Amino acid sequence: MIGVVALSNRRPTALFEGHSSMQASHYVAIAIRIFAICLALNSIPQMGMLIEALRNGGTISSFDVSYVLQALSVIVPLIVALTLWIFPSVVAGKIVKPEIDKPAEPIQPLAILTVVVVSLGLFVLSYAVPDMLYWSTIVGMTQQAEFGEPAFSLGKEGTGNVLATVAELLIGLGLVFKGRTVSEVLFRVAR
Repeated sequence: MIGVVALSNRRPTALFEGHSSMQASHYVAIAIRIFAICLALNSIPQMGMLIEALRNGGTISSFDVSYVLQALSVIVPLIVALTLWIFPSVVAGKIVKPEIDKPAEPIQPLAILTVVVVSLGLFVLSYAVPDMLYWSTIVGMTQQAEFGEPAFSLGKEGTGNVLATVAELLIGLGLVFKGRTVSEVLFRVAR
């Protein structure tokens, strides 16, 4: 109980006394750690495919796959993620040149929110653009007719997926190009 009381009497700023403000390389190191988490999480679906290949004797959905390539698709991202997690400052030091690694100026909350909104828009676009390319190829295939019949039919589910991809693309573009406006509205609503 005494330890709890002693900790509660400490000023929050006392934890940071004697430390300089964060430099650009510190922010890059934080981004590297976030990237490492994303990289590790993205290897999880590959683990499922590896387990399926091991269970089914080297086949996934009736396709023969290489155990080595499937294992590498799991192991390599995990090793890179672990390396980035353990050594983010070293990697950040290689990315950020010493002449620009100076203490960062305080950033206004609206500017931070704008960066978050635009980043979210880029994230949405990272999924929307490949989906758009996929569905435009599928729609192109439906337009090619042999003997008067379409080569492929989208159906209701396919049409819904195309419309969802168009909405995803518009939302992503809106967040990227109108990020400041969106963040101003969100900032006003939050107050």
